[in-house]
Amino acid sequence: MEDKATQYLLQNTPEALQMVQNLQNLLESNKSANIELAFQLLESGGVPPQLLSHLLAIKLWHRIRTIRHKAHKLVQKLISEPLLKYLKNNSLVYEHQETKIALQFRQLNQYAEISPATLAWMSLKLRKKGGKFCLEEQTDSAENILRELIAGTELYLANFELQNLPPEVGLFTDLTTLNISGNAFSQVPAEIAQLTKLEALYYARTPLSPQTIGQLETYFPKLFAHKYFNQASDLQSDEKYPAAIKLFLQAIQLDANFVEAWHQLAKCYLLDNQLIKFNQTLKKAIALYEIRLQTSPQSAFDWYGKACAHALVRNDKQALADLSQAIQLNFSLKTLARGEEDFAKLLNEPEFRQLVL
Repeated sequence: MEDKATQYLLQNTPEALQMVQNLQNLLESNKSANIELAFQLLESGGVPPQLLSHLLAIKLWHRIRTIRHKAHKLVQKLISEPLLKYLKNNSLVYEHQETKIALQFRQLNQYAEISPATLAWMSLKLRKKGGKFCLEEQTDSAENILRELIAGTELYLANFELQNLPPEVGLFTDLTTLNISGNAFSQVPAEIAQLTKLEALYYARTPLSPQTIGQLETYFPKLFAHKYFNQASDLQSDEKYPAAIKLFLQAIQLDANFVEAWHQLAKCYLLDNQLIKFNQTLKKAIALYEIRLQTSPQSAFDWYGKACAHALVRNDKQALADLSQAIQLNFSLKTLARGEEDFAKLLNEPEFRQLVL
């Protein structure tokens, strides 16, 4: 490295400051070619103190070993012995728990040559870790931080132990999965309603209030209908019919056209000996299957569901006709039908056996 007097990047001039900003952008780009270019300029122009944290992050976390090695050469003489000792004795490189990562970044405040905020921001860019610290310390805008945490159409903030969910989450309207499990907030911002493509929402171990759950049900009725349907199905399998009925009813309340919920609710009523409700509910399920088949006549599973429903009320002729249509559209349904409990009373019928064997 050249003599300090000729290291132009260390000069306090507008030109040098602009170059340092440009180098910072190169280092934060997470593109190997840009980082290599920045290294060349730093080797000749000197390492400004404000870029030391960027280089340390690359030394610690960049995926390419040769780039890590070059960053090490640039910073090895600039890092104090106490900081070197801290880095050696702490698992900052290998730690993956957000709460522990945040604690370690905060402990770095005692080392004047390093900016924990910059190091965390680079950690987020290089390995998608440090999001908790970045959000809590506002190392950048919440929008930019969340963008770094998004993978495709999924955002995982699980076990961040955040006190608040940033309202900027509503800006990412293509999200299909949001995991906010393991946080400390009881409410969510109204902006979450803008996530109209959301298909999965996880919030285990996050103490959302009943009012907040009610809001979320209003924002995402079909998502919660399927959530309650799945929970009810588990209870149904365990023969806990009253509890299952309650959850199937919740699903239907949120999505009145949820035909599978009507169908399984009817079966629960039957198994719970509530025969009047069974007949009323199954009649509704059959009507919904017929409506769906009017718009989607090639839906093999709707024909199959309708066949099951008719079989439950011993409308055998219609059940067999519907099952035949389903199998014509999807030959694999033969195998499913052979083990279908709704067809239990048809097992010995020649026409049924001819269809499924």
